Amino acid sequence: MRAWKIAGGLCGGATFEGVVPPTPTPGFFQDFETNSDGFEAPSSTSYPWVRTQTWAASGSWSYASSNQQMNSSTSTTRLTLNLQSSSLLTFDFKIISEQSYDGLMVTITTSTGSTTWQRSDVTIDSGTNSFSSGMLSGTAIGRASINLQAGETIVTFTYQKDGSQSTGEDTAWIDNVRVAASS
Repeated sequence: MRAWKIAGGLCGGATFEGVVPPTPTPGFFQDFETNSDGFEAPSSTSYPWVRTQTWAASGSWSYASSNQQMNSSTSTTRLTLNLQSSSLLTFDFKIISEQSYDGLMVTITTSTGSTTWQRSDVTIDSGTNSFSSGMLSGTAIGRASINLQAGETIVTFTYQKDGSQSTGEDTAWIDNVRVAASS
């Protein structure tokens, strides 16, 4: 394990143990054009997310689930943040999945518990889709905006598949992930 020392006022000079340090914010931005820094695959996932050029909201690259056609599976990535103040998480997304059965879930975990994104967090530009129990499924292209509280926060992106069929590209993509202090 590597120890990371984050200098300056954003994280108070704290030392963190782990492979990926908590990301100091405000000011986090990842467009996946050159890397996927800040994102990690939990050790429990068999299908980590991957950089891809199959879709991008801008530029040429995005981050995508990797469990296409793998029934009864999940593909998971997460972003660990150390927020000094309330912040806004925004990201572009695309999903093509079996409507109502396979889909994208976003979970926010803090010291007070976990919540999933809500329909009110999502603006869908196009597609035929459904949003139920925190899972967006079907076909959708859009943008999400989620309010985050100060403190250590883990944002988990999961593409979840049921045990039967697959539809289309059977993938979720994210791009232009930004965390900025709320005004």
